[in-house]
Amino acid sequence: MGIEHITSGMRKPTTLGKIERWFHTYEEELSMYRSLEAAVRFYNDIRTHNSLGYRTPIEVYQKSQMS
Repeated sequence: MGIEHITSGMRKPTTLGKIERWFHTYEEELSMYRSLEAAVRFYNDIRTHNSLGYRTPIEVYQKSQMS
């Protein structure tokens, strides 16, 4: 599948904080979706993120692939 598992070191708040924030968001607002896949699709393709300049993760990813 082309997936590489990269572990983070201990005491890496920037790395660990991102996944912790995702689960917090999932519990608060994305849990209304019927499946995890639907929640992830909404989170990545539709929901804008303040930290990404009000863009979606897919927009940021696609732009990085063009470079």
